[in-house]
Amino acid sequence: MPLTIRRATSKDAAGFARMMGDPAIYPGLMQMPFTSEELWEPRLAAPAVAAKPDLQLVAEREGDEGLEMVGSAGLHAAGVSPRRRHVMYLGISVMPAAQNQGVGSALMQALCDYADRWAQVLRLEQKHTLIVTPSYLSYVRVRNELMHQQVNSSVVVVLLLLLQP
Repeated sequence: MPLTIRRATSKDAAGFARMMGDPAIYPGLMQMPFTSEELWEPRLAAPAVAAKPDLQLVAEREGDEGLEMVGSAGLHAAGVSPRRRHVMYLGISVMPAAQNQGVGSALMQALCDYADRWAQVLRLEQKHTLIVTPSYLSYVRVRNELMHQQVNSSVVVVLLLLLQP
C-alpha cells in the first residue's frame, strides 16, 4: 500500500489521540496514558506559529475506513541557546500493525531530508528512557539503516539514552 508523508494539522488530533493512547506505544515514549483529541488539538496547532521551528509529520495509508494514520514523527527545538540552535530533538512512533513495513524508515528519511536541506539542522537527538522492547529494537534498526544510507548527509543522528534507576 502506498504511504503518504505530510505535515500534521490540528485536524489530525483524533489520529494522534488514538496512536498515543495505544498501550503498545505510549509506554515507550514520553507520553501519558488517557490522552484525548481535545489535548492534541492545541499541540498540533502550536507548530503553525511562524516563529516556531518544530516540524510534525504524519504517515498515512489507505485502510478499511479511508486514509488512516499509521505513524508520526517530529523535530522539536532543543533550546534557544546559541550553542544549541543547530540541534533538534527527534520523536517517532509507528502503530503496532504498521511496524516493520517501512513506515519508520520513511518518516526518518523525511525528517533527515528536512533537517539537512531546509532547516540547517546539524544534529538530531532523541532523549528518552531506555526501555528495550520490540518497538525500541525496531527504532534502532531503522536508525542504523538510515545512518548507513545518509553518507552524504551533514545531519548527525545521536541517540541519547537516559537511564532511569
